[in-house]
Amino acid sequence: MPGNWRERVWSAAHPRAFAVVIAMAAAAILLATISAARVLAGQGAYAMPRMLVPGTGRIVASDAETVMAAGGKPSVVLIRLRDAVAREPLDPFVVASLAGAEESAGIKMRTATLMQAAMKIDPRNVAARTWTILDHVRNARFEQAVFGFDRLMLLVPENRQQNLAALTALAQLPETKGAFDTVLAARPAWRANLFESLDRRGAGSDVVRRYQQFVGEAELPSALAIVLRDGDADTARAIRRKVLDATLQSRNVIDPQMTGTVGVAPFTWSKASVASGSISFAESGATISAPPGTPNELTAQKLLLAPGRYRLSVKGGATNSGGGLSGLSGSGSLQAQIKCDGGDRLVTLGIDGASRLRSAEFAVADGGQCLSQSLALLVDTSGSLQPVEATIQAIDIVRQ
Repeated sequence: MPGNWRERVWSAAHPRAFAVVIAMAAAAILLATISAARVLAGQGAYAMPRMLVPGTGRIVASDAETVMAAGGKPSVVLIRLRDAVAREPLDPFVVASLAGAEESAGIKMRTATLMQAAMKIDPRNVAARTWTILDHVRNARFEQAVFGFDRLMLLVPENRQQNLAALTALAQLPETKGAFDTVLAARPAWRANLFESLDRRGAGSDVVRRYQQFVGEAELPSALAIVLRDGDADTARAIRRKVLDATLQSRNVIDPQMTGTVGVAPFTWSKASVASGSISFAESGATISAPPGTPNELTAQKLLLAPGRYRLSVKGGATNSGGGLSGLSGSGSLQAQIKCDGGDRLVTLGIDGASRLRSAEFAVADGGQCLSQSLALLVDTSGSLQPVEATIQAIDIVRQ
């Protein structure tokens, strides 16, 4: 007999469901693919305690599954499982085992009834619930499959990543929007996980647009990665507006006074620790200190500048004795720099001396090669014997 009843379910999948089924199979999403003996032994999150009294329905069911896995005759398997149900008619494991064996043997008229009965006896029964989800998938009832996986996420939390693989495939079907609107509104705990999974599996920006209302600070990095990879700058800017306060939405640079208290990462100054040098933020601006001999990026933020011409302005300068910065030839050892993400440098503005306002013009070209950019403060004292000590009161970008 080719395969067991669980394997045979895959072969009956509806053609429209192919991508969903493959995703679930590849991720080993269904706990029902684990043998009944392993579930019986307590491998499942909600497996019932094993009955140790010889001859009880559960032991008979386990023996029958062993016979079936070894290629035993369907008639022998069914006789044993029907005997098991007669002994333990209210044991969901036993009822689900009989349902699966009958379906594998081609007796499908009461499979759904038996699986539903197993779930009614114990709503936590993973095998019956999993079969029901697959039945929804192969019959193109995709919204019901979403609700089924949502329930499975609660029942088997340690299998979240495998369940997310199937939900990721389902989320890319437009007809599941209603179900996901309901589920995502009720399950903020794994919304970010779903967007991360969509990003890893190469989902398109249409999925982000469909569920844009659920993008918050936690979902932002993955949502941005998806839409920018897809070349969808308009959706990226729409997401930026959504996560930022209304007073910040029109600004090119968030927190230009460098107070460190405004914006949402990555649309604000990064505060990650650096290997050498330091930067601190306050109401008066940013204070920088870097010993000699160490190049570093001190802070940066993501930009979403549209094609056009701009002016970068920096107010600040050195605070150490003499007011001079030595280091990079012709541009000082402290710089403000803008680069296309994964591409060319657009402008570098040296901050080399006493505090004053400096500016430089630059252009963002059209053509989709520079959809997002990075504005960074860089320090390089590798060619200097003097440390860098400076303050920056403001950094801004204005369209020309």
